[in-house]
Amino acid sequence: MATVTLDVAGSGAPARVSAPAVLTRGVTDLLPLSDICDVHRGIAPAAVADNPFLHPAFLIEAAEALGGHVELLACLVPGGRAVAAMPVVRDRIGRIAPALSFFVHDYAPLGAPLVASAAPGAIRGLVEGAVEAAGDRRAIVFPYLPADGVLASAIREAAAAAGREAIRVDRHERALIERSRDGVDPRAALSPRRRKEYARQMRRLHEAAAVRIEAATAPDEVRGAFEAFLALEAAGWKGRHGTAMRDLPKVAVFARAAVAGLARDGACRIFTLRAGGTAVAMLVVFVSGGTAATWKIAYDEAFGRFSPGAQLMLDVPKLLFADPAIERVDSLAAPNHPMVDHLWRGRLALETLVLAPTRGRALFRAGLALRVAEARGRIAARALRERLRRKGRAPETGRGEA
Repeated sequence: MATVTLDVAGSGAPARVSAPAVLTRGVTDLLPLSDICDVHRGIAPAAVADNPFLHPAFLIEAAEALGGHVELLACLVPGGRAVAAMPVVRDRIGRIAPALSFFVHDYAPLGAPLVASAAPGAIRGLVEGAVEAAGDRRAIVFPYLPADGVLASAIREAAAAAGREAIRVDRHERALIERSRDGVDPRAALSPRRRKEYARQMRRLHEAAAVRIEAATAPDEVRGAFEAFLALEAAGWKGRHGTAMRDLPKVAVFARAAVAGLARDGACRIFTLRAGGTAVAMLVVFVSGGTAATWKIAYDEAFGRFSPGAQLMLDVPKLLFADPAIERVDSLAAPNHPMVDHLWRGRLALETLVLAPTRGRALFRAGLALRVAEARGRIAARALRERLRRKGRAPETGRGEA
């Protein structure tokens, strides 16, 4: 348990990071993951950054299915109120160097900790607690961390104060729409050629059948729509390759429970593009604060010539922005994505921030070099798969069908 000095706003009201504060004492400790329910309820409504994957309904189910032993590192002020928290696991960088890592996985590509906006010193407390929990031979890893915001800069400052070198690796960008910067209608930002082509495809689809977009928002509607989504995904290339969620027993249990739990809190919406009575594309969206995230997409390959997935990615942001609380839509897509990168103009910069250990540096450097090499290999493999797909020699392996 680390005892730290925190700048915490005296009232419980939402405040900006620069809000006036009073000095108090606090502690950072490892807690059972089940404590995320109270922690999330207290921080998320006025957090520095949104993260839908830290909603208890998602995080607890994901940890049980995918994470092994996941703990909650939390920074607490007197009275036990949490002002910052993140789920952590003990793993190894490059499979050899010990580390304490923010818990992310293939279904949750965002590593922004929960930090109360009214507690600007909370990030420092969280980092100091992580340093104590990790020990001097274990690195601390923040994967998929938004690279250019207040969280990354505050973590680097806290690392320097704690005597830990902060190393930035795996920097990349993914598609994002920011209401204030990019507008609310991605079609308006397309090049004339692309806008004309997608409009032509949509007209052809209208000629085949009546077209509409349905939004499932009520809990019962979302659960039913998600079952339809799982079936649609399994009927496509993911089903043929054995990677559809419905065909992975642990993943299917986790996904159903997570979606149902998010829906109960109004944090999940499923959009369906229908041609007549046929669902030709479906998009699962999570909402956290002012951020909507397009979690999963599937489409009917028989309608591929109409680009139904791309049509949804073009039309759903405008529907989401009809909610004035939504300020941005995160694609969650891989970098240089062949479909959504051409549809959405904005970008979100991400990085992995690694706080080096103070002992065992040779092993750490070797592990970090292996991790960087593996990341570059994955990027090269993804690019090769895309080249083969475009030549018609491999199935599509991304979101949609640009």
